[in-house]
Parts: sequence; C-alpha cells; structure tokens
Amino acid sequence: MKPGQTREIQREPAARDRAADRRDLLLLSCGVVLLACNLRPAITSLPPIFPEMQTHLHLSLTAVTVVATVPVLAFGVFAPVAASFGRRYGEERTLAASLLVLAGALAARAAFPGGALFPATAVSAGAIAVMSVLLTSMIKRRQPQRTGLLLGLYLFALYIGAMVGSAASVPLYEASGGSWPVTLGVWCLPAVVALLVWLPQTSRRTAPAGAGTAGAGTVYRSPLAWQVAAFMGLQSLIYYSTLSWLPSFFRDRGATPGQAGLLVSMLSIGGLVTALTTPMLAQRRADQRLLVVAGVGICAAGLAGAVAAPLSTAALWTGLLGLGQGGVMGLALYFTMARAGSAAESISLSAMAQCVGYLLATTGPLLVGLLHDATGGWRWPFALLFLLTAVKLAAGVLAGRARTLHSPGAAP
Repeated sequence: MKPGQTREIQREPAARDRAADRRDLLLLSCGVVLLACNLRPAITSLPPIFPEMQTHLHLSLTAVTVVATVPVLAFGVFAPVAASFGRRYGEERTLAASLLVLAGALAARAAFPGGALFPATAVSAGAIAVMSVLLTSMIKRRQPQRTGLLLGLYLFALYIGAMVGSAASVPLYEASGGSWPVTLGVWCLPAVVALLVWLPQTSRRTAPAGAGTAGAGTVYRSPLAWQVAAFMGLQSLIYYSTLSWLPSFFRDRGATPGQAGLLVSMLSIGGLVTALTTPMLAQRRADQRLLVVAGVGICAAGLAGAVAAPLSTAALWTGLLGLGQGGVMGLALYFTMARAGSAAESISLSAMAQCVGYLLATTGPLLVGLLHDATGGWRWPFALLFLLTAVKLAAGVLAGRARTLHSPGAAP
C-alpha cells in the first residue's frame, strides 16, 4: 500500500468522528433549546391572570400567594430526586419522562381547573426541577468541550420561554373567551413538541449518569460544593425578591401599574445578553473570580440605581440589574459543571445547588414583604438585599477559584 493511501485511510475514521460529533452537537443543541423553552411558561403564565383566577375560583389572597410560591418550593424539593432518577435510568430517558409528566400536569390543570390547580402546579414544577438538574450534567457528559456554548443556549432559551409565557398569557386569555384553564393548558402543546423531538435521544446507548464517582453524600461534605450552592442560592433569592417587589416599589414612587410591569420586564431583557455570553466567557478560563466580581458589581450598581435614581431613568437601571443577574446565574450554573470532576459529580452538585438555591429563594420575597410591613418603607428591605449581595460576592469569589471537588482543600 502506498504511503498516501495509508494516510488517507487513517484520516477517514477521524473525519467520521468529527462528523458524528458535529451531528451530536446539532441534535443536542436543538433538544436543549426546546427543553429549556418549556422550563418557565408553566410558571410565568400564572401571575398575569391571577386576578381572573381569584375571581372565578373564589380564592383568597393567601391561596393565590400559595399558588405563586408552590413552584419555587417544588423546584427545591424535587431537585435531589433528579439525581437519583438520572443515575438509575439515564439522563436522556429521565428527561423524556419529565417532559411527559409536564405535559400531563399542564393538561390536567386545564381539564380539572378546580381541584387540580395546586397539585398539577406542584407536579409540573417537579418535572421542571428534574429537567433543570439533568440538562447541565448531560451537557457536561456529551459535549465537555462545548459546555459554555450549550449552557448559554440553554439559559437564552430559558429566558425566552419565561418572557413568552408571561407576555402571551393575557392575549391567550382574551382569545379563549376569558377561559383561564385554556390559557394555562395551552402550554402542554410545546411540551409535547419537545417530547417528540427528544424521543430519538432516548435510544442512545449510554451508561447511567451515576456510573462514576462522588455520590450525594460526598458533595454535601464538600466546602466547595457549599460555596457553589450559596452563590446560586443567594442569586436566586435576590432575583425572586426583586422580581416580586420592584413593581410595588416603582408604583409607590409614582409609576402606573403598566409602567411598573414594563420596568420589571427589563430584568429579563437585560439578562438575555449575559445569559448567552457569560458561560462561553467562563469556559475560556480556569479561574472565574474576575467574572464573578464583574457580574455581582453590575447587579449592585443596577439595584442601587433602580432604588435611588430618578424614576425616569429606572428602565436603564433595571436593565443593568438584569444584565448582572443573567451573568451571575450563568456563572452559578456553569460552576455546577466546571467544579465537578465528572458528569456523575455534576448531577450531585447541580441537584444540591438547585435544592439549596430554590429553597432559599422561597424565603426572599417573604422576608422583603415582612420587613416592608414592619418598617412601613423600602429602606430596610433593600438594605437586606445589598447585604446579601455582599455575601453572594464572597461565596462567588470562593466558588470561582480554579479547582474541582477533589482539589486539595475543596473536599473533606
């Protein structure tokens, strides 16, 4: 055989491997985007039609508050379950099952609008929690060299889904002739579409994600894991607190309800940019402390401007706050992959961080509301958020160091 022919034969397997890798990247990217688009509409479609639901179902204000809190609480409760399912059945199959459960719960919420509202909302949030945990670990396992790109796409689609769910709720309500069950039930259709697209992924012959090192017990004993969890938890707490209370704050300063809603929408619009780009920037360096300082600093500046600057400039400052929050959330999720030594560890770390994060997040709006009621103003509630921002910075700087769970000093 001639030398040229030998080299050609050697290049063929490599070319096939590259083509297979590109094909997997394309299919995985499409799947991740579709799944991520379904992670928020089930939740964000609720608040815009709360008044109509309250009237039709004769719900008290407390009951409406519970409906709003149940999803975030369920995110925290169900996150550890995701790790067990992922290890036992594999991530791709568990994700498909979660989409099926999500679609079923959303359909039940429409078909049985009275009795199914609370349990179906909790079940749908549980399915979303499972998908949130497993998507990041699956990205690390299947495309370890492109985690930044895929995580950026994931977060971008997450933000788009949240915005569409909120913005489309009232138009859907009006188009359905004032039927809130139809308005909420329509979101089962995107879940079914995502499931149909995702089903071919379940035939992949991959070992269950737990076939590696580090169980949940090891993660919970790691100081580094707690630093990542604290960073994510404090970011979630501050995000949900500002999302819940900035509209009331702006209205107290003279904004109309419509203006207050538009101002708060700038949080999501600003977050789109950094949610997409920050994970890619993070992957280019082993140490992300500078990115943490920049992201948290932008958050602090945006919050300070939103609170202290004239109302006429509030859109600028809330947009800046959104930029910072999108970047910080991107970093927090990236840490669940980068600080883990394997996909198996990533599942455990992601489950822990999201469990702690969302359980913390449920306390934020409540604490801000209690402080506001106790003091009759906004000074102390926002002082609390600034204090927690400083603690978040400290946790992020520790979590942003170039180390993994098995680095010296990172694990017990």
